[in-house]
Amino acid sequence: MLKHTHSPFGQKYQVSEGRSFQRPGTDPGWWRDATCAEVDCPHYLLGWTTVVPTSSAQAEYIRRRSGRRFIERRDEEAMSAFHFEPGQRCFGRIHRVKIGRPPLYLRNGELIDWDRWFGEFNEDFEKSARR
Repeated sequence: MLKHTHSPFGQKYQVSEGRSFQRPGTDPGWWRDATCAEVDCPHYLLGWTTVVPTSSAQAEYIRRRSGRRFIERRDEEAMSAFHFEPGQRCFGRIHRVKIGRPPLYLRNGELIDWDRWFGEFNEDFEKSARR
């Protein structure tokens, strides 16, 4: 009987008694933070507009502490539109990219290559299904 669980390392499969198989998941160690430029962020490439109330904390942050270049336009309804030119880091987005580390495949805690992992997993699964 196949038992499937998740672990910080990835997904774990218990196919038969005493044998387990693990494959990589979305462990944070496989990713790193990236810049807007690295991921072709649309805000970075094209610029963007943020609209907030003119007297809000968000507006004050943009004006005084954001460190970004913008043009502010205010309307008669007490709203401010901040137009940011391209080439600047966007607000609040965390961009991530894979670090290029090769995936690790484990059988009973032993590191094995993909072909061996796949073959042994399938063999054990087929034996388990016949029982």
